[in-house]
Amino acid sequence: KVSPGFTLHEPVPDWRRYKTLVSDAENPEAAEVLHLGIRIHDRGHGRVYTDRFNRLFDVGPGVRRELRIPLDDVHLAPRNRLMNMAQISDVTLFRTKEGGSQRLRLHGVRLE
Repeated sequence: KVSPGFTLHEPVPDWRRYKTLVSDAENPEAAEVLHLGIRIHDRGHGRVYTDRFNRLFDVGPGVRRELRIPLDDVHLAPRNRLMNMAQISDVTLFRTKEGGSQRLRLHGVRLE
């Protein structure tokens, strides 16, 4: 069984002039909540959970929602260092739990 998700490899790498990451996500299911995770890595990422940005969202049944993440939160996310905002390498949106909606519709991802 495949979980819904999207990964943007090598997006615009330099996020220093922006304030917010906005993901326009929709849960097309009529009855199930979508449990969605977002993670962000920089080029220095050690592939450890505590060395990246992680955030969870719930998107209600039939709801389209802008998921807004302040980039200051991303910058401060790694436990033992600061995220290198000039070298962002990956942004991933993914289903986090077995239960709930099996579908995700992504309308866009942008920096503001």
